[in-house]
Amino acid sequence: MSKIELVAIYWIIGTSILAWLLFIGTAIFGYQLGFWLALLLSCGLLTFAIKRTKRSIQNTHTNYQQLIFVFAWGILFTGLLQTRMLEQKVDGWYSGGATWGDLALHTSFITKFATQPELDLTSPIYAQEKTHYPFLYDFYTAQFVRHGNSIQHALIYTSLSLLLASLVLFYRVVFALTKSVRGVWVASCLFFLNGGLGFWYFLQDYLQGKQSFFAFVQKIPLNYSHIADKGVHFSNIITDLLLPQRGIILGLAVFLVVLTIWQRAKSNYSLWILSSTLIGLLPLIHVHTFLLLLGCLGWLLMTQRIQKTMTTNQAVLALLPAVILGAAQLWWMGVGEQGSHFIKIIHGWMEPKESIGWFWLKNLGLELFFLTLGNVFIFWKTKKRTILHYLLPPLVLVFFIGNVVSLQPHVYDNIKLFFYIHLLTAFFTTVLLLKLAKFSRILAAICFITLTSAGMLSVVRESQVSWPIATKEDLRFAEQIQASTKSTAIFLTADNHNHPIPMLAGRSVVLGYRGWLWTHGIAYWQTEGEVRKIYAGESDALELLRKHQVAYIVIGNEEKQQYTVSESFFYENFPVLLRSNSRTVFVVQ
Repeated sequence: MSKIELVAIYWIIGTSILAWLLFIGTAIFGYQLGFWLALLLSCGLLTFAIKRTKRSIQNTHTNYQQLIFVFAWGILFTGLLQTRMLEQKVDGWYSGGATWGDLALHTSFITKFATQPELDLTSPIYAQEKTHYPFLYDFYTAQFVRHGNSIQHALIYTSLSLLLASLVLFYRVVFALTKSVRGVWVASCLFFLNGGLGFWYFLQDYLQGKQSFFAFVQKIPLNYSHIADKGVHFSNIITDLLLPQRGIILGLAVFLVVLTIWQRAKSNYSLWILSSTLIGLLPLIHVHTFLLLLGCLGWLLMTQRIQKTMTTNQAVLALLPAVILGAAQLWWMGVGEQGSHFIKIIHGWMEPKESIGWFWLKNLGLELFFLTLGNVFIFWKTKKRTILHYLLPPLVLVFFIGNVVSLQPHVYDNIKLFFYIHLLTAFFTTVLLLKLAKFSRILAAICFITLTSAGMLSVVRESQVSWPIATKEDLRFAEQIQASTKSTAIFLTADNHNHPIPMLAGRSVVLGYRGWLWTHGIAYWQTEGEVRKIYAGESDALELLRKHQVAYIVIGNEEKQQYTVSESFFYENFPVLLRSNSRTVFVVQ
């Protein structure tokens, strides 16, 4: 293993452990002491790990092909992150594409953790409950903001550093499989630039328009890997997963570390224990990655037992760290209590009205062939199987399970499981394309272009769109709120996903964006009715304010658009804390 690969592994494992130590230290000792104790302990663990592995590092020459690979993809991710992660412009902060939606949620968690004097896990978007959302990566990011970094820089740094480390391991895993630098580039394009048959709809729109091709590409009208009204939902990995859904970045990084460990584990029992422990750290980071890796670990340990390279007791003991650590987190998150909201039987992913075969052909294009037939062919025809080959059966099985069972209220979220199936399929599709190229380079090139065209269009469009997410007035308003209210104060507001109270001021609200509450399995309907009563100034409004422990009420354009607001009721009963150009804040208690 080269030094750069070891650094990448240390960085990913270190980030995961440091995030946990920071959280546990803060919970026990508070933010100030907890931070320094976590940092000191992390440095000690790092020093110990370096001493233990120093002898195993080969004195290899620098792999410039690997550095070029990481640098090239790193430039793309750097450019996208700079414009997606709250880009600062003259009139406020901007984002775009799918990131514009989910980023507000992550920013709400980060701002809340960054501004509170003591740890408070009250949900920023539903103050009636403690948060059960996997918040650990946002908590980790918040520590950078607490120590002087801007939230934009914290978002970019934490994401980019892990993506670069993941690229290093991506190169290693694929090169070990294909023994080809070209294979690494092909696999990365297949993984990052997926988009199914979306390019067909692009061609239709172009031919129906009157613009030149160059002008049309300069302003691509749609994300052609995700066209809901056409039944195309398997979104591009970069635009709809890695950028907006931050937890999956650390989830992917840990997944690649675990793959790297499994490639070297063989009969090394301590490496199996290490991988199991890493998997056990995942639920509060990314639940879907945990579930998938736990299943894969169980499958691999079973195969080790069948091959008699491990005893039954050893297999069980190797599985225990992941099971015990994971179960404790899932219990704390209340997954068992909310099972009826989460797990349900479905008739195909996204429950398409068309045939399931045609649906998946539109969403995956040629990848459907490589997933369902190519993977099976590779598994059965390969005599000398690696760990990656042994992972194919359970991952193909997960694909079929994901079309029968939904693990969250929003069926779309099963894509987080398909994410890793797509990753392994990209690996083995590369193997097949390299073999095909020996017979016909033209046919292999056509397959490659067909598999990546829609994804490339999606990434290009993502770089083009830019939408305001917070105005200058929003930023000033949030600063005033932070200066004049306690961090534990509960606000009554509209449920706009980018409302400045939770997103910028870091204060919890009675009812946040209902789209998130639904996907998190929160039954908010009674609260929604009570919020309407309060804003209408009905007879039980004061009692409901006490019930929800509301400290401040915000009335602005958003609230007036969503609710019937009796302004006279609030002016008669509550003093005004502050006014901005478009908002008034009333003091309740």
